[in-house]
Amino acid sequence: MNHVVTYLLWGAVQGLTEFFPVSSSAHLVFLSQILPFDGGNNLLFFTSLHFGTLIALLFFFRKRIISIISSLSNPSQRSLLVNIAIGTLVSGVVAFVLKDLSELLSQQARYTAGILGAMGLFLLVGRFLPEGQKDEREFHWGIAILFGLVQGIAVFPGISRSGTTILLLLALGFRRDVGFELSFLTGIPIVFLAFAYELLKYGGAFSPWYFVGMVSSFIFGVAALRFLRFMVIKGQLYWFGMYCLVASSLACVLFPR
Repeated sequence: MNHVVTYLLWGAVQGLTEFFPVSSSAHLVFLSQILPFDGGNNLLFFTSLHFGTLIALLFFFRKRIISIISSLSNPSQRSLLVNIAIGTLVSGVVAFVLKDLSELLSQQARYTAGILGAMGLFLLVGRFLPEGQKDEREFHWGIAILFGLVQGIAVFPGISRSGTTILLLLALGFRRDVGFELSFLTGIPIVFLAFAYELLKYGGAFSPWYFVGMVSSFIFGVAALRFLRFMVIKGQLYWFGMYCLVASSLACVLFPR
C-alpha cells in the first residue's frame, strides 16, 4: 500500500477511535494485525498520532480552557481545577499500577476483543440512564476520585476512557452536555501526561512521514469530538456499544490468538 495512504489510515483510526467510546488502543491492536507498520520507530510513530489527537482536544475545547483560566478569581472555577488535578493524580496512580498488565494484554488481540465486547455491553446500559440535571459546580472531590479510578482503569486495551467516564457522569446525574465536557476537560491532563511519558520513553528520530499521520489524527479527532458531542446530547451513545459488540465478534473470528 502507498506510504501516504498507510499513514493517513493510521491517523484516521487514531483520530476517530481516541474520542469515540470504542477504545483507540483496541483498534490500533487490530489494525496492526491487518496493516503492520514498518516505517521505522513504531512506538514513536504511535506517540506522534497521540500528539495529533491531543492537539485536537485542546483545539476543540480552546474557548472553554481560556474561559477557565481567565476566571480563576471565581471560586467555582478554582474548585473545578483542583478536582481535575485530583482526578488526574488518581488516574496516574492507577494507570501506573496497571501499566505492565495492560502492555501484556495489548499483545493478545483475543483478550483485547473480549474486553471491547464487555465495553460494548456497558455502553448499551447507558441507553437506560435518565437525563440528569447536575452541572459542573457539583463535580466535587469525591466524584473526582471516582472519576480518576475509572479513567485509570481505561489503560487496558478495549476499555474506552471517554465511554466509561461519560457514562459515569451521566449515571451520577450530570446533564449530558456537562458530562461530555467534564469527561474531556478532566481527561486533558492525563492525555498530556501519557503523551509526555511515551515521548520520553520512545523518542528518537522523527520521520517527516509521521507528520502525515499526526495531521490525519488531528483532523479526524476534531471531527470525532463534534460528532460524539451530538450523539451524547441526543442520548445515542448506545450505538457505539452495538459497534463495539460487532467489532469484538469480528476480531474474535479474525484474530483467534
